[in-house]
Amino acid sequence: MTLPAQMLFESSAPLHFLGGQALRFFEPVLAAVLDPVGIRDFASFLEQRGALEYICHRLEDLNVIGETKD
Repeated sequence: MTLPAQMLFESSAPLHFLGGQALRFFEPVLAAVLDPVGIRDFASFLEQRGALEYICHRLEDLNVIGETKD
């Protein structure tokens, strides 16, 4: 499942800034269900360059750890 997730993240990389902005726009609605501070933090994370690369590297690391446990 790591490879499809990485492909999804890498193919949507040009849109990650817009995703962060969309989270900020929908924050009042999402705050009724989710933690508002967490929403703001995640939106700020998505707006930074290199955020999706970080997620992909973390997925690879977690995949390696998961394979060594098996």
